[in-house]
Amino acid sequence: MLLVAPWSIVWERNLFVETLPAWASVARLHGVRGMVSGVGLVTLAIGFWELAAVVSASLRRRRGAGSEQPAPPGGGVDRALAEEGGSWPRKP
Repeated sequence: MLLVAPWSIVWERNLFVETLPAWASVARLHGVRGMVSGVGLVTLAIGFWELAAVVSASLRRRRGAGSEQPAPPGGGVDRALAEEGGSWPRKP
């Protein structure tokens, strides 16, 4: 949403822009729109990175699951991430 919203009509017509003229002049600046889109792009990239890490941990857990007990419901991903170190950002 943050990636596209600054360039859409939603950005031009919202409560802040319509009630605060000072905010409206700042919100219309291309630099501000670009910064908000940049935050959206970074958020999207981190989301895909985290999704890939969770899927990778899940696949590794499944490959080595022959000798382990099954993970408890809802705790499998957390356990798999904790086994890898569980910190963010992940170290290569």
